[in-house]
This record gives sequence, C-alpha cells and structure tokens, in this order.
Amino acid sequence: LLSFILVDYKGGATFGPLAHLPHVAGLVTDLDRSSSARAIASLQAEVRRREHILAAHGARDLDELRERGESLGALVVVIDEFRVLAIEQPDRMEDLVRLAAQGRSLGIHLILATQRPAGAVSSQLRANVGLRICLRVLDAADSTDVLGTPEAAELPLRPGAALIATSPQRLQIGWLPLNERARLITAVLEAADVVTQRRRSHLLTVHRPWLPPLPSTLMFADVRALALTDHPGDQAQRPFAWDSGLLLVSGPPASGRSSALRTAVTVHRYAGRAVHAIARSTQHLEHAAGTVVSTSDPRRLLRLLTLLAKGADPDAALVIDDLESVIDAIDGVEGIGSGLTLITAILRQSTARPVALASSTPHRWTALARHHLALRPDRTGAGVLGVPRDLLDDGHPPGRGALFTDGTWSLTQVALTASGQHAHGELPETSTCSGHLALTELPARVELADPRLAQAAGRSAIALGLGGDHCDPAHLEIEPGRGWLVIGPAGSGRTATLALIASQWQGPQTWVSPDTPSAPATSATGTQAIGAPLPLVVVDDAEQLAVGDSDALTAHLLATRSPFVVALTPDALVTSYRGVISLVRDARTVIALGGFTPPHLTAARQHRDPLAAMIPGRAVVVSPRFTGPIQLCSSTEG
Repeated sequence: LLSFILVDYKGGATFGPLAHLPHVAGLVTDLDRSSSARAIASLQAEVRRREHILAAHGARDLDELRERGESLGALVVVIDEFRVLAIEQPDRMEDLVRLAAQGRSLGIHLILATQRPAGAVSSQLRANVGLRICLRVLDAADSTDVLGTPEAAELPLRPGAALIATSPQRLQIGWLPLNERARLITAVLEAADVVTQRRRSHLLTVHRPWLPPLPSTLMFADVRALALTDHPGDQAQRPFAWDSGLLLVSGPPASGRSSALRTAVTVHRYAGRAVHAIARSTQHLEHAAGTVVSTSDPRRLLRLLTLLAKGADPDAALVIDDLESVIDAIDGVEGIGSGLTLITAILRQSTARPVALASSTPHRWTALARHHLALRPDRTGAGVLGVPRDLLDDGHPPGRGALFTDGTWSLTQVALTASGQHAHGELPETSTCSGHLALTELPARVELADPRLAQAAGRSAIALGLGGDHCDPAHLEIEPGRGWLVIGPAGSGRTATLALIASQWQGPQTWVSPDTPSAPATSATGTQAIGAPLPLVVVDDAEQLAVGDSDALTAHLLATRSPFVVALTPDALVTSYRGVISLVRDARTVIALGGFTPPHLTAARQHRDPLAAMIPGRAVVVSPRFTGPIQLCSSTEG
C-alpha cells in the first residue's frame, strides 16, 4: 500500500486537483508556525506508531513484518516550495529532515521541491537526502546548491530535462500536460468507484497520520464538554470537561472569555451540579442553577463569597467573570485589599470546589490554577504565561487558545453554548438542581398588602418587609419593657419606618417628638392600670428632645414597662448617654437605615449595603429572631 501526504506552501494550486485521490492521506496548504509544528508532531507520532507495530510483532524491519503477515504501507510526504519552510522556520525544516532520516527504514519517505534552492539547501539537508535532482535553472548558483555543479543551468529548454547529483548523465523526467493529468485523475477516481461498488472499499483505506485541524466553530451539543483539545503527538483530539480544580481563563477583548465561562456553567449544569455565577453583567450566565449576582449588587455578592469561603454549598461550582471588577466591588464594601484576600481564600479551596474565573491579570493567579485556558494570547503575554510559541497564531478564531492542564499545553477550541432561554434547552431533565444555596435579590419596593406578608397572630407582631438570604417575610414582636431602635442619617426614612410600625400596632399608642414632647400620663401609682392594654410609645428625633422631657419619658417607660420604638441619628447614639437614648443604646432589635450599621453590632457588618442609601426602605435588621438585610414595607400612606 502506498499513501501520500501533500504539503503546498504556494496556496494549494499544485496539489489541489489531487486531494480527492484515494491514496492521498492529506493535503495541507500555507502552514504557519503553529500548523507546521502540528504537522511535524503528527509525523513524529506516525514514526512512533510504526515502531510500536514492529515491536508488537517482534519484527526488526518492514520485510520481517511482512513475513509475519502484517504490512505497513509506504508513506510519502511531498512538500512543494519547501524554501518557505527553510527560510521562515529553519528549526522546523531541520526537524523534518531528521524525521525523514529516522522514518526511512519504517517506510516514511520525503520529497522536497522548490523553484529557488539558493540558501534553502543546508548541509544537514544534503547529508540526509540521498537523491537530489535538479531541473533546468536560470542561475548557476541554484544548480551548485543542489548538485555541487553549475551544469543544470546549461540544460536545454525542454520540460523534464534534469541532472542527478550522483551521476553526470542527463535525465528526461516524465511530464504530463494538464489535459492528460485531468484524464488520469478521472480514471483513478472511476477505478476507486468500481472497487467501492464491489464492496471492497477496505482496499482503499489509508491511515491518516494527522487529524483535521480543530474546527473554527464548535458547539457544546457536539462534544458535551468545555472544549476540544488537539494532541498531534498522540494523533488524537480529546474533549476537556473541567470537572474539578481552578480553571483560569485569560485573553484579550473579543477572545471568547465570557463565552468560555457560559459553556463552563453548562458543563456543570449538564452534570446536575449547581453553579454560582458572578460577573459585571450576568446575562450570559443566567442559566446557572445557583446564585447569579452582578457587581451592581455588592452586598449580595459579598454575602455569597463569604458563605462559600466558610464552606457553604460545597458541591456547587463557582464561576466569576471579570474578576477585577468583582474585587473592586468587594473593596468598595469592606475596604481596599479585602477583595483580594477573600478571593484568594476561595481559590485555595478549589481543590474541593470547581472554580472558573476570567481575569485580565492572569499572572497573579497562575500559581493557584490547575487549568489555564489562554485565549488568543499575544506573543508578549504568551511569554509571561509560558504558552509555547508553536501554539500562537494571529489568525486564530474566537474561542481558540492554548490550554494548560496535567502539566502540558495543547491547542484548544472552546465549545459554544446557546445563550438565553436556549441554553436551558441543551440541558437534560436530569440536570435540575435542588437544595443549593440561592441568595435572592431583594425587591426595590414591598407593599404591606403583599400576600407573602400575611400578618402573624398577636397584636404585637409587626410585618417589617421581605429580607434575609431568601427574601422571606420578616415579622417581629415588640416585647413589653423592651424598646426598638430605628437609626439612620437624615432623609433615610426613620419617620416612615416608625409609621410602618405604628400602623400595625393594634392598641393604644402615643407619639413623642420635639413638637409634642410631653410624656404619656401614668396612673397615680406610677404603673399602668390593671387589665388596660399597654400603649406603644413612638419616639421620633429623640436626640432633639429637651433633657427634662427625655428624662421624664425615660422614667415613665421604666415605670410602666410599655413597649417603645425610638428613632435617632447615628451621631446621637455616639454622643448621648442619658434620657431615652440610654434605653436603646443596647437595644436587642435595631433597624439601621441609609447604609449605616452601628459599630457595636458586629452581626450587621456582613450585611452592609453601599447602595442602601439610594434605595428607599432598604435597611439592616438585627434582632433575636432575624438578622439580615431587608426591604421595608412602604407605609400605608404611600
């Protein structure tokens, strides 16, 4: 059996008509550095394959192999205009010649052709190429490069006239006019059709030493994996699923980073695993079955990462796009440096939790990454990241890059997954997830009539709003003798919050403010009459009450043990130590508005929201029964 591999550095014009012949194993044109490296690696793999076959049959050469009933057909590699390879990639040319010398005894042969041999025929080439033929050339120097003599420049103007380096005699090489070549090609193809019709097509089967190049577009439905990797040294292409460890995705704009992360989400959803997703914009990650949060919601983002860092939801994967914007969002809440610290803590857990992140500064994270997908790296960045030069190509399509995994780099094409609702269509029914951590986004407005806030039994149960990690109804009891503190800067909604509480109190109530400073009347004994309902005392702008009025109110509340709610500013809590403010300094229930959290309430710090001041009714509640962010109900007056 005889098969050919045809390589044309002139665009394919020479060998194009021959590409469909049954004994042509492959046609490659215009090889760049990356493609040339792939071709050489594939041929080196073919040498190893043939060596393994000989060893498996205990044969020393092809003749002994045939005696044992096996055969390895001859493989002829033909390269037209090899001068391009010799000049632009001399190291690859040397590899090719060395490969031909090694493979000659294994049935691999090399034919090189060029129009201008000057400077392309090295001493190594002369030493390893046993047969050198020179047709008529115009320049005597070209003849000398090939034959060691200028005589080929003196050949007659006749197609096919040639000289051989080992003989002084002239040769006439066969020559086919174009029309004859076309008839011969047609005859071969017709003969192949006859063989196929007689059900003997196995006679036309030739081993292809390399696979087709990676596709420029690859769909997740075709591979059920994140990407397809190319391994020419093994004559194989393998899917890369990414099921564990830290996956670092890097690349310039429009290289396909976000698309790669979208497919990463699909991979784990397809396996039935929940995925938490964080990005500047989350539209491409909405099919993640977990908490999906953007950097525009820094409170929920920080809450999610804090819980994950503590080991919550250990079976879920985490995907972060535009890592630098996520770090900036955390720093905006917790202070400079806190984002980097928190992200690093999570990444150190990636041996147990799959984590994928896209970063514009990948060198910071490479030491922690088990897998690194470098998409369309430029030559400067590739050197920093350690990407081999042979995998670089300026013409790579989006999604093409180099993947580092298991200690080696390989050329890779990322699979694409449908966006929007179509992404769910790619998932089997078994991919649904349950029991995972889902932090629900708080609404911007909650009405008291919301059916989720059906008021609990008991006249002291107050429906505050929807809050917590899962946007649950928050009902709290006002206990006799204990006060609530409503605190926030001017304009944060303190009075509206007092109105919300008072509107639900099913009993007598008294409002106290700088405009109505008198303390509620008490009985002669200083206690409430037996059987009479305790009134709710509502104190607004407590810091503005006169000292005497505040002290009198304090005495009344202590004497009657009436429930009370006090509203004041953050400065007043820090600077005032007497009167009614002293009663709520250590209040068990605190409603903090306008993004402020009292310093002594450490439980509230993790729920701070820098955007709370811009959202009316957004607060943090700290109480024995509920602690967390909340969207307060709008007051009945609207």
